[in-house]
Amino acid sequence: MERRDFIKMCSVAGLGVVSSGVPMSKLANAGDKDLFWVFVSAGGGWEHTHLCDPKGDTINSEDYAVNLDFAEGDIGVAGNIEYAPVVPFSKEFFDTYHPMTTVIRGIDCETNGHDTGQRNTFSGRLTENTPCFGALYAGAVAGKLPMTFITNGGYSYTGGVVAPTRIGNTAALQALIYPNRVTPNNEDSEKYLSDKSMIRIREALTARTEVMRDDQKLPRINNAMDLLYTSRLGMGEIAGLDEYLKYLEPLGNGMERQAKIILASFKAGLSQSATMSRGGFDTHGNSDQGTTNALDSLLRGVDALWKAAAHKDIDLADRLMVVIGSDFGRTPTYNAAMGKDHWSVGQMLLQTNPSNGIKGNRTIGGTTDTLKYRKVNPNTLELSDSGVAIRNSMIHKWFRKFAKIEDDKNVKLYPIATENEIDLS
Repeated sequence: MERRDFIKMCSVAGLGVVSSGVPMSKLANAGDKDLFWVFVSAGGGWEHTHLCDPKGDTINSEDYAVNLDFAEGDIGVAGNIEYAPVVPFSKEFFDTYHPMTTVIRGIDCETNGHDTGQRNTFSGRLTENTPCFGALYAGAVAGKLPMTFITNGGYSYTGGVVAPTRIGNTAALQALIYPNRVTPNNEDSEKYLSDKSMIRIREALTARTEVMRDDQKLPRINNAMDLLYTSRLGMGEIAGLDEYLKYLEPLGNGMERQAKIILASFKAGLSQSATMSRGGFDTHGNSDQGTTNALDSLLRGVDALWKAAAHKDIDLADRLMVVIGSDFGRTPTYNAAMGKDHWSVGQMLLQTNPSNGIKGNRTIGGTTDTLKYRKVNPNTLELSDSGVAIRNSMIHKWFRKFAKIEDDKNVKLYPIATENEIDLS
């Protein structure tokens, strides 16, 4: 049977397929203008004075230097954003992306424990079993997509709101996309069954799932069956991922691979949010070199994400929201191993096209010369000794309002308790 005839048959049967790289999803409930959110985790607690809160080797008020490997006079500046000069890719990165970057410095992380820090940074809550924002957002705006939330590590607990999807091996994915091929990655492969038989099997599976779902009254089991139902309906649509990945080859390794798979999934109409991650930031020894290497790799990974989003056949750069954060920061002083230990003051970077409602080329908040957080006026975001400490809870409360998901039933199950609010727009 010709491929075009098979597509027509599937259309009649109500099964989603992809033709010529164009997604034909009937499952999505996300709006055409909803942003795609990507949360980038610097795992281990980053030394952010090597990123956008550089101090240099000047002796401070407590008679030590926060950084020993660069001078204060060498600190780089791109627009209104300062950056440390020692990370090889930092100049190119901030020269390119400062117009769309907001740096939030001096965040009171309220913890120096890894698990709690990750959860607080990426959910806005210290409480255990709190879903990350990416899962809540995906569930609220696109919960019926077959791969609505993709995780590549970092804090990605979903609480059952959506099913997390991990795609590390694209070769294995071929077997899921083309289950009827004897050799999944070969378009000319022999098939196990005729196309008509495959359609009948899918129709039978759908009908059986619907009957079982209608008979089930327990909400949690019903939700699990919904996820199974939509994932089965979406199997044909996953072929769209294969189509768009071809535009981004070679996929590369590490964060570059993560980025390209995420963007292909977004473009194929399969996903709405995702995580990327890069470890190596828990630098209790030889902090300067370890941090330099890890940050260089992380910035190149985020750069790969933006370049994939701007590819002419992907064209999603204007709909991308990127949040870059870590568990917490690192101490202002070096230990005996020339490393730095856990410190409950952190930093976060937001990147998006300013047309999406968030100004770029700015720095909010700050730290003292001994790396203690400085307070801000919650209304103006200007530094103010009589203001409030910026906390992840405040940032995430604004995230929820900005994304218009604060009234979603699942989001309401995890309220953010904070007396103070800020507006990051």
